[in-house]
Amino acid sequence: ENQKLKQYKSSSSNEDNDTSELQVMIQDLMKSKEEISSKNRELNLKVMELEANNKDLQTSSVPRVPGSREELELKLAEANKKINQQNESLQKKDAEINKMEERYKKYIDKAKSVIKTLDP
Repeated sequence: ENQKLKQYKSSSSNEDNDTSELQVMIQDLMKSKEEISSKNRELNLKVMELEANNKDLQTSSVPRVPGSREELELKLAEANKKINQQNESLQKKDAEINKMEERYKKYIDKAKSVIKTLDP
């Protein structure tokens, strides 16, 4: 009987360790998800600012000076390039967020199954 009690006690402590590890992993994933979300918001704001600047450049009335049109076209090309870069990084961040969410769901399911095995 003592041996059975010791085995039961050791197995329950291992399950407790597993659940605590899973909870720590879930918390870490939540933190990283929040960080990625905040970066995503910042990049969205940056894209919006660049688009506004682009519209301002397109609609601003500049006096007709030789070479000014070329300069504006260069600035416009640079602004478009920056917008494209920001959009690419935004898409990468969205993909990372989706991957993190999938992992988070897997960890949640794993934690639920561990909890079900612990509770008879």
